[in-house]
Amino acid sequence: MKVKPRVMISFIVGVVCTFCGVLLRLSANALAWPSYHGYSGPRESTIWAIRERAYEHIALIILIFGLALILVTCHRWLADTE
Repeated sequence: MKVKPRVMISFIVGVVCTFCGVLLRLSANALAWPSYHGYSGPRESTIWAIRERAYEHIALIILIFGLALILVTCHRWLADTE
């Protein structure tokens, strides 16, 4: 049973997108908040909190895209092997 190159490439792209989405989600706080600034007020009203939430949403979109691509690739691969 040989895997087609297109299927393998789309699977790899899906895995990379999923991995990038997870990494972006885990590092959203570090990317949005500056390390040199201490802020003691309410977090929700700062531009950094808004930026962090935007990074989290972008990461979720990338993660869902990667998982959907993996699912479609596995479905097509299983359909071709029958």
